[in-house]
Amino acid sequence: MKNRVLLTVALFTVMGCDRLKLDEQTKIQIKLPGSASSLSSKVENSTSSLNTARPAPTGMTGDRPINCYLIAASGPEPELQRNICQRKDGTTTFAPRKIGPWVGAAPAGSAIGIDVPSGKDRVIFVVGFHATTATACRDFKANGFPLDSEMSYPYIVGEAGNLELKPGEVKDLPLNVSFNEANRFDGCDGPDFPDDHNGSGSAPTKIEITKEWFPTGKFVADSCQSVDLVLKDNEGRHAVFPVAIEVTPQITISAAAQSVYSNYQDCQASVNPMSKVTIPPFTDRMQVVFRTPYDPQAVNIALNSIIAPNGLTIVGAGAYQSFASSSNTFDLVGPWSVLPDVCYPFNLNLRQMSGSPGSNYSGMTVNVSGAAGVSLYSTLATCQTSTTPSTSFVFPSYTASLPIYLKMSSALSADVALTFTDAASTYVAATQFVRKGYGTNVPAGVEIRGFNQLGSINYCADQPHEVFLVNSYHTPVVPTAATNVNVSGNLLGLYANPGDCSYPQNPINNVSIPAGGYSAQFYIRATAFGNGDIAATVTGFPTNYYPIKIDGPSSWNLSRLDASAPVANNTCIPLKAKLMNFSGTDAYNSYRPFTPNVSGIPGPSTYNFYSDSGCTSQASYLETPPSGIAERIFYLKVNNLAGADLTFSVNVTSGDASPSQTIPITVQY
Repeated sequence: MKNRVLLTVALFTVMGCDRLKLDEQTKIQIKLPGSASSLSSKVENSTSSLNTARPAPTGMTGDRPINCYLIAASGPEPELQRNICQRKDGTTTFAPRKIGPWVGAAPAGSAIGIDVPSGKDRVIFVVGFHATTATACRDFKANGFPLDSEMSYPYIVGEAGNLELKPGEVKDLPLNVSFNEANRFDGCDGPDFPDDHNGSGSAPTKIEITKEWFPTGKFVADSCQSVDLVLKDNEGRHAVFPVAIEVTPQITISAAAQSVYSNYQDCQASVNPMSKVTIPPFTDRMQVVFRTPYDPQAVNIALNSIIAPNGLTIVGAGAYQSFASSSNTFDLVGPWSVLPDVCYPFNLNLRQMSGSPGSNYSGMTVNVSGAAGVSLYSTLATCQTSTTPSTSFVFPSYTASLPIYLKMSSALSADVALTFTDAASTYVAATQFVRKGYGTNVPAGVEIRGFNQLGSINYCADQPHEVFLVNSYHTPVVPTAATNVNVSGNLLGLYANPGDCSYPQNPINNVSIPAGGYSAQFYIRATAFGNGDIAATVTGFPTNYYPIKIDGPSSWNLSRLDASAPVANNTCIPLKAKLMNFSGTDAYNSYRPFTPNVSGIPGPSTYNFYSDSGCTSQASYLETPPSGIAERIFYLKVNNLAGADLTFSVNVTSGDASPSQTIPITVQY
């Protein structure tokens, strides 16, 4: 016998601006099934044969009933598909579900509600667990996920689809709830499930100022630079709050406070500075951008105030340093975390702060310090067999990259900082962390890393994307045999190397992770604006989708800067052409030539465009500036000889963006 719950689409309308740009939301209220004793005695028993520390449910009743629930919503919009819930054992019986917002958990017999953007084709999922204790069935977002021993795997026990949610509507939708082992899944990945993999997450206890991309922990002078403000729990894992928090950063250079921005475009244009930074709900980090002066000097970073549900320890505040872009330093490139006693390939690179290869005309020796618990080797064979690790590496002349191998001791309980220096001290010393991973060297899925936003179509991303095999803790694993990965792109072309990507030619649909390696690289080229993705599939595991937002200059907007009323003959009419991104936002730092056009002015009337307000410098060919907002003011003067008022149309065009709208103008006789 299946149990039934009542899903009520209630009358609440929530107004506001959200990431979907859907201002109306509908409140979904669900009365959850009661305790096992109040339900049917017929049990649809679990047939799980998993060897796991998790308790196996006995169904909706029995000794270990489903007694804890969360609900989730899905829909066709990208923001309602930003997380994926899937099974990682290669089974084909469970179809991965893409979901957006979710709430939970709540115990059996209680009520639970969720705000869902109003619209068509909505799907509501009811997910059930068996919790061994009352405290394990808790608000996962506020208090973290329980230990594996305290809660079963999740099961989809109810699903209502094809819903059209209208604000102000009240509608009861009976929903069947039942237990089936085939509906078990392992977990969810996505921005609303940060690091839930180890089963013991908790609320944030610290906020860390960090810059973990090249040059790690350093800044480049005379440019816009950034740091991340990252929320972590007491074990150093990424964590989130269920509410927004507010942080006031202070960046000081030469005793002068610097403006901070939310993105590079605003920084480069010196517009929209922020006094406070908001980290949204269920978000583990926020980027802060600032500009460094021309002369290399110290950069002091602090957080003056934090408004959060609980106190946060500030980590990483203090003095940093900016360097000239031509300064040389070191860069250790490899996986984001490693398993103990496994040999991982890394590259030790010589680089300028700008990212270009570092200069090395006569060879050099690079020394490594601070490596207690981490062993470095020059070859895979020595990594696997030697007990004498290397403490220095020799770069032959004109060599800027060396392959090395790294192995972490199982005795380590924390991350390790490695410092690289050269004997002649001609390079800036570099310190980078090696992060300890969790789990075993057994793959449980595939993941993708790389830029998640592109600003132009028909251009290639500057850096390659990578695909990894990972275990159930999201730690990269090293396969013992080469592993083929099928890859495909939506709104994207995929290529094996930068040359093929640039032409473009020879698109690919698979890459190979080599035995003893940890990743495979490929290059992407955007073919259209919109929300695209990369799909990666390894036989036996669910497909992983990596979203790519493709947003850049795509169209023109034209406006009059004077009143729209008819103007006197031979008047200079001010016009503004602005280049717009696909998303509808202003384009920045985008030099574009464009042509103004007129239609509807027959002879003997004449007209000309001008670059100055006095209409003295004719200009039939105009362009936007290379920096700042991509807009240009220009002028039109018409000599109306038609014998009556003359109405005509104006627009602007260019070769790589859609034409502007046409605007009518009337010039009096």
